Amino acid sequence: MSEALKKTSRLLEKADYEHVFKKGLRHHGKYFLVIVCPNELETARVGVVVSRKVSPRAVVRNQIKRQIRESFRRKKNLLKGLDFVVVAKNAAAGIDRLTLRSSLESYWRKNSDNVY
Repeated sequence: MSEALKKTSRLLEKADYEHVFKKGLRHHGKYFLVIVCPNELETARVGVVVSRKVSPRAVVRNQIKRQIRESFRRKKNLLKGLDFVVVAKNAAAGIDRLTLRSSLESYWRKNSDNVY
């Protein structure tokens, strides 16, 4: 089993989410809206938003969240100094794990140079 994403790598406070939503750059994809904002830390952090509009089933929403966190965990060392909020779109509920993960992997690759 893979190592879990530590709390220090997650956005936990409402104020952190609000800061990213206000100051961050938005990148729209087919399955996700990814908002990125620089932070003053040595690590990258991620916040995940999957609403009931994406799927009324909690199981589906939780699967999407796990895929986002796992994808981020694998690439977080390349993304230092950035906060991300990943908002799932409705299309994310109907696709397989590999497609979800590859969609995010391409995004992490694009931003691994800390281009804000």
